[in-house]
Amino acid sequence: MSKIVFINAYEPSFLGTRILAAYMQDKGHETHNIILCDGGYVVQDAPLDKHEGYQFFTSSYLMVNKATHYKVSEADLFHLENVIKAEAPDVIGFSARSTNNWLIPFLVPVFRRSRPEALLLGGGFGPTLEPELYLNGGFDCVIRGDGEEPLAELVECVQKHELKKARAIFNTVWKNPDGSIVANPMRSQEKNLSKYGAPLHGNKYFSFIDNGVLRRFYDPMEESSVYYTYFGRGCIGHCTYCSGGQWASLYRECDAKVYKRRNREIPEIIDELKKMPNSVSHIWFVDEYFGLSSQKTLEFCALFKKYINKTFFCYLNYEYMLEHEEIFHKLIDAGLIGTGIGFQTGSESFASECYHRKHKNADLIRYAKLCFENNLYAGIHIIGGNCYETPEIFAETVQLMRELPYSIEDPFRMPIENIKLRPHPRTPITTLFPRVVSAPTSARDWLYRGVLLEFARLLPKDEYEEIAADVRWQKDPMAFREFFRTTLFQKQREHFEGVKSALAGRKVIYYGAGTRYEASKEFFKGLDVAAFLIDSPWPTPAEIDGIP
Repeated sequence: MSKIVFINAYEPSFLGTRILAAYMQDKGHETHNIILCDGGYVVQDAPLDKHEGYQFFTSSYLMVNKATHYKVSEADLFHLENVIKAEAPDVIGFSARSTNNWLIPFLVPVFRRSRPEALLLGGGFGPTLEPELYLNGGFDCVIRGDGEEPLAELVECVQKHELKKARAIFNTVWKNPDGSIVANPMRSQEKNLSKYGAPLHGNKYFSFIDNGVLRRFYDPMEESSVYYTYFGRGCIGHCTYCSGGQWASLYRECDAKVYKRRNREIPEIIDELKKMPNSVSHIWFVDEYFGLSSQKTLEFCALFKKYINKTFFCYLNYEYMLEHEEIFHKLIDAGLIGTGIGFQTGSESFASECYHRKHKNADLIRYAKLCFENNLYAGIHIIGGNCYETPEIFAETVQLMRELPYSIEDPFRMPIENIKLRPHPRTPITTLFPRVVSAPTSARDWLYRGVLLEFARLLPKDEYEEIAADVRWQKDPMAFREFFRTTLFQKQREHFEGVKSALAGRKVIYYGAGTRYEASKEFFKGLDVAAFLIDSPWPTPAEIDGIP
């Protein structure tokens, strides 16, 4: 038996290493997972040209990954070193996205000091796409692609002191004494994901380090209201800006079998969810692509509603949902309350040429309306800050915003999620459109256009064009953002004054008393409120504004 310590940093779910840990435990090894700094987002008071992780503008808030403002501290690193010393692993595995590559010089010295004899491994999208960055930074080995089998073989070699043999393991990359990099071929993917088991959770297997505080033997998932899991692996897309779609090319280059999509068995997923922590009220399926067949989807809906009966979020295949609307309604009946819709741009030609996304806006708009009519939270994904986006292309995106469903009473139920383009290393967009790296759009210009898109939904065309022609806003997009908030409030007041006038002298019953009520209640002051009907499964105060 060997001991493996996994480290993740600034991630929301830590799902990859949870799966690896469960798999290695099944192999008879001991594991411990260290979660270093949670992967949340914080409100930002100005657009940033340089930042860690993602930066996006949504629901009138400018958000950025927590790592931008809360870097790993000396206290965090002190706790990390002590936990690794206490665990005394034979293998240390660090899993990272490309956006976390900046952590290499901070973490490697800690790993080496705390356990110099351990084999130091890197895995995940960051090490897979740029293995030399990790090897030159001090890692012993990088695992590319699916990590379960190569990790198991590496640990076996460590047990037997056969590191020379380990250097020939499939999916691994090593550095020679002369500085050259050697990448072994990729192994064909395992089709049966049941072999890997459910993600691991449980306090005894985890330590959590955040903001200089160590919580030993503590798994945040055990107290979270959200549980992260997955239906399967793989994406059928070839989006130029995404690392996920490029995964398969690594295997094809080695003539290894690779699957566009592999799904877990539904009973296995339900069994996993039955064992969730008691705190969970919502499940988030992290898959980039929902690839279940009709039969499997119906099986999931029936079993999920019968045995789990909680709300959930997942990204759906919009074309399939439009063709099989009965499946869409079954998912809602089972508990679906949220999804996302990837427009990326309002220009179909630009989406095809630059992003390799071949969709029809008319279909996406139909799907958006279907989501809206069924009261789903559905984020409208837009990629902003692309330096190749001309005024004409942007005008098409403005027009798209006008065609999407919108409610002045609940303006952010279908919010624009405007993500500033940050190309990942070695993704196709970096070579097909090199100026996205060498001459990116400024954060100021990106945010200015983002606010314009919000106005495009709120205002009639003539009012929008008047605001768009006012060049002073281009110099101060945060002031423009505040102007949008003020305008939205005014438009809501005008609308609700009409509603209030129609209700004058009548008894009023509020349906729901959550965030929408809190956001809108001041518009209804003076009405004769008879009661509140509560429809939320979460605890509600005994009294709301003094009314039982």
